[in-house]
Amino acid sequence: MHFFSEQYARPASGRRDATDGAPGGDFGGSLRIDASSLTPQPEAMPFGITGFKNLDTLRIAGFTHVSELSSPTESCDDLTIENCGSQAPFTLSLPNLVEVRGTLLCRNCGKAGEANSASFPRLKTSAGSSRST
Repeated sequence: MHFFSEQYARPASGRRDATDGAPGGDFGGSLRIDASSLTPQPEAMPFGITGFKNLDTLRIAGFTHVSELSSPTESCDDLTIENCGSQAPFTLSLPNLVEVRGTLLCRNCGKAGEANSASFPRLKTSAGSSRST
């Protein structure tokens, strides 16, 4: 699995620390998880990410056998979920997502002909473009 994250300092006090000023050690930066190169792919399973409330970029890709994906993310600049769940019915749940300042993209998620779903119950702002394919 390629796990790539970038931490950008957001210092209020001048410290070079990605968690500066964030209660509970909230992460400030980008998170990119790409499972497309995993051999073999993990079997159908739920997949959850915790501890990331405010991100610059969240990109999750290549989890073809995942059946459910959830994250507590509240806001981000860009959100991309692609090529996930194509081998099984797929449920995407971002129950805390309130704001996307840039692009919200869900592409190639879920098995064709199945009851796939995506839920963003608190989403109030998507300043950029939004697409689901």
